[in-house]
Amino acid sequence: MESIFGWISNNPDIERPGKIILICTFGLIPAFLVGMVVWGVFFSEPWGLKFLNDSKQEFFSGRIDSIYHETQNHNAEVAQIGNYKLGLWSEWDGIISIGDSLYKQKGTTYIEVFKTNGQKKILNYADIIRNRK
Repeated sequence: MESIFGWISNNPDIERPGKIILICTFGLIPAFLVGMVVWGVFFSEPWGLKFLNDSKQEFFSGRIDSIYHETQNHNAEVAQIGNYKLGLWSEWDGIISIGDSLYKQKGTTYIEVFKTNGQKKILNYADIIRNRK
């Protein structure tokens, strides 16, 4: 059985510029896609590590003013802390409520939650990664 490249090269009905275009199309696009997969597997940062590094850059402190769903962001649940918006993960359902105070120090992966009843809870971004594997 002849390959697509052999059929294009040996077909007398296709002129030279058309052959070049077809060979580039059927050769370069798959090569590009394979290259993207190889790059993603060997050279990109894993999702979990990127997520933790991004969470370490965050700093916020304050009382939760409101909790709502952002319809333009796939209906994600968000806690409003002054001017800061904190996305609430499903693992945190029922733990954070309006009036609670939150503190997240830069360089850490955990959030301290001070409940209105005096309890203290710790939310860790690393737990989200463990639950999603």
